[in-house]
Amino acid sequence: MKHNLLTALLLLLPALAAAQCSRCVAVYGDTRTDNAAHKQLVAAMVKVAPKTVFHDGDMVENGANAAEWKTFAGIVAPLRAKGELLPVIGNHETDSVENYLSFFDLGPDKRWYAADRAGIHFIALDMFSPYAKGSAQYAWLEEDLKAHPASSGPVFLLTHVPFYSSGHHADETAAVRNALEPLLVKYGVKAVFSGHDHDYERSFHSGIYYIVTGGGGAPLGKKVTPNQYSQFFLSAHHFVAISVSSGKILIEAITPDLKVADSFTIAVRLKRAAENLNTDVDQEED
Repeated sequence: MKHNLLTALLLLLPALAAAQCSRCVAVYGDTRTDNAAHKQLVAAMVKVAPKTVFHDGDMVENGANAAEWKTFAGIVAPLRAKGELLPVIGNHETDSVENYLSFFDLGPDKRWYAADRAGIHFIALDMFSPYAKGSAQYAWLEEDLKAHPASSGPVFLLTHVPFYSSGHHADETAAVRNALEPLLVKYGVKAVFSGHDHDYERSFHSGIYYIVTGGGGAPLGKKVTPNQYSQFFLSAHHFVAISVSSGKILIEAITPDLKVADSFTIAVRLKRAAENLNTDVDQEED
């Protein structure tokens, strides 16, 4: 009996370690044109050493330009050498979806997917394929949310077009909200990370944090549109770091000099320790 208990505890130790991690996941996006700024952000992230980095879209200016993908590959190589880089498709990748899919080895027509990392269920959506109710993507999302209820662990969504924004693309957010926000509220999604606007912004509505993190190297934007749910806005290059500890998740916006520009915590019920280990990306067809 004692031997069996000891064996069970030894097997559980790696999972328990995964349940608590410091800055183990990072999110950033909209790298596009300023390669020098992008390199600085990558250098900063390498120092933080996340195991998983999500890019929330617009990796390059012209997705059909192979030379730009080659440059992007060189810049992110240090991140990929230390961990994994997972994508969200942006509007600039729609110039050649084939190049995007090939670069990230997603396979043909794999434009949305889910991945469990650090005890969090991440869902990456494609805002440039149909996503409203009645579409294949909406049906897949609802089934995935049903299979990962809030009671079993936190769920974070990743999109390129934001739900709330004070930036230049604020006029595109209503369509996303109207189509998807009721579903996210129903199933207890904790946070949404998006890009498209080239800034950092934290909004909060109906129990969900909405984070715009588009300060990866595209021309920085300013606050131009009223957003009544905005809590913090910053026009600066940055990435977002996610840390996991018992009962809470810490979100930090970090500038290239490793200064924390904004931080907040989300109270969560973490998945059972045995489920906290990384799993393969679960991809779905378009």
